[in-house]
Amino acid sequence: MKWKGFVFLLLFSCQSDTEKTDEVNNSYPTQDVINTSDTLEEEILEEEITQSMILPSIDLTKTYRGHLLEVGQYHGDEVDPQSDKWSWLGLFSTVDSSYLAKTEITTRRVYDGIVDEPGDTTGWAISIGDSARVLMLISGIDFLFERTVAEYKWEENYVAPGDKNYFHFLEHDYYLQVTADEPSNEVDLKNLKMFVGMKNESGKWLEQKLFNVEYGMSPGVKLIFLGDIDGDNRLDIITDNSYHYNVYLPTLYLSRPADEGKLVKEVAQQQSVGC
Repeated sequence: MKWKGFVFLLLFSCQSDTEKTDEVNNSYPTQDVINTSDTLEEEILEEEITQSMILPSIDLTKTYRGHLLEVGQYHGDEVDPQSDKWSWLGLFSTVDSSYLAKTEITTRRVYDGIVDEPGDTTGWAISIGDSARVLMLISGIDFLFERTVAEYKWEENYVAPGDKNYFHFLEHDYYLQVTADEPSNEVDLKNLKMFVGMKNESGKWLEQKLFNVEYGMSPGVKLIFLGDIDGDNRLDIITDNSYHYNVYLPTLYLSRPADEGKLVKEVAQQQSVGC
């Protein structure tokens, strides 16, 4: 949500108190893009088996704080001025396949219609060579690499409060659940929480709370991507953890760096506002 609408921004506090994973005994009810051409996509597909068996090492004691960007425009304080010098991977999603590919971004200063005076250019424009296919730009996660990505295609863009959706992905059973108190009005959802669950080898469900915000937005939590981004055959998640109608908050959860007893770990987040 970048520069959309002229609305008054009223930010509420955002709580992110991920709780310890618990066992749940309920039963399962039945500048230009580098190498993102079709040629590279075919090369990545050909090397999939080899790459999937040689995963980059990961330091489980390290606190990973990566960076996310999308192609489009941002306010001046929402993009690091050095971001065009960082190494980026683009998460590309097409009808037939999804994949990670090394990507160069171009940043340039542009007029910000919300805060700039005539002649000022405090905003940022982010672009790449193949922006039509890129879903998310990721930097600062050193164990990610170019590869094909198994994606779970969710039928809806949102998980609504009260929903608990079960699905099977890469030999594991999962569910995503969203809860909230009664709506305080037609827009806000009070005490919004999102959970992910996975059935373990013993047949019991492990559950983890992804996030909890005082106010969420109707119709629920937006799903940006579900799939195996880090190559360990487990579910990774990108959601919009927005806590206000004028805030866009894509958040990346990966399974490889998850703490003991957890399913995923938050490793990157990018906040932008409409005005």
